[in-house]
This record gives sequence, structure tokens and C-alpha cells, in this order.
Amino acid sequence: MATEKVTRNVLLVASEEIGSAASKVLNSATGLHAQAVTGPRAALGAIGALKPHFIVFEAGRVPMPAMQAVKNMAELATARKVPVLMVCGPTDESIEQLRSSLGVVEVLDEPYESVALLKAI
Repeated sequence: MATEKVTRNVLLVASEEIGSAASKVLNSATGLHAQAVTGPRAALGAIGALKPHFIVFEAGRVPMPAMQAVKNMAELATARKVPVLMVCGPTDESIEQLRSSLGVVEVLDEPYESVALLKAI
């Protein structure tokens, strides 16, 4: 019986530094394919081709309304819920509000370990 290779696509919306580092870690893992972009327009442009299974974004990098649009478009393109993971510095009330508004499933504190990102996904 042949086994089918399953790949989970990850859309990273982050600074070039974080996006590059995170995509290297994720792309080295079996079954994951990551694409990093630096803003909401690029994220919206990548959704159609990537059809992400997960979205990872850097809090403070993208305004909440734009990030909500990215999440909504991803869910429309894939016809399923797309979990959102947030990378951020110390959490405060605004971060908690952002977390609940977007339905963030995991928050990783900066700086985070590569293993923590892989476990979250």
C-alpha cells in the first residue's frame, strides 16, 4: 500500500528577519512548507497559491483589521478554519484583545525557540 505524502502549508506574516528564520525552521521539518511575507497585501496575494493550513503572524507588524482580512481570505480560499499562531513580545491588554478577536490558538513569546514553533504547528 502506497503512502501519500501530506504537506501542511504555513503562511508567515512577519518582519524579514523573523519570517526568514521561521521559514527555514519550518521548511526543514517533514511535511511542512512555509512561505514568509512582510505585510498584509503580500499575505493576501500568497493565499490563493499557498492555501495555508496555518497562519503565523508577528503581533504589531500587521494592524488587526488587515490580519482579520488575511484570516478571512485564507478560510474562504481553503473552505476550512485556519488556525492562527501569534508571535509577540510581552503581552498586554491590546495583545489579549487581538488574540481573542482573531481566535489565536497559540501565542509564542519573543524570542521563541524553534522547537516551540514546530510544536505549536
